[in-house]
Amino acid sequence: CDVPPPVQDGNWTCTDLTDGRQCTLQCEPGFIMLGNKNISCSFKNGWTSVNNLMEFPLCLQSKEYTTRLIRSLSQDIQKSSGYYLLLDHSSEKFRSLILNFVERIITAFP
Repeated sequence: CDVPPPVQDGNWTCTDLTDGRQCTLQCEPGFIMLGNKNISCSFKNGWTSVNNLMEFPLCLQSKEYTTRLIRSLSQDIQKSSGYYLLLDHSSEKFRSLILNFVERIITAFP
């Protein structure tokens, strides 16, 4: 198992295992991860993530993350009478990202 492909604005930390490798992605400050941060590689199955699916994660700016989220949820949100978003703002470094995210959601779905 080689090193996973590079992710723009993110860094992999990998650990060698007896039958392959396990890697975790850490996004640079100010970026939000889209996808699963943990992936594994076995010599038999190659790279996999949760439920044996493989979609490498991305590190996105809050604007791009929100745009993708709105696009993927737009049909469901339009049919729903309401939504709850649980956001952890206990970390000072994420507080401004979360506020920006909420502002964009409210603007898209007033």
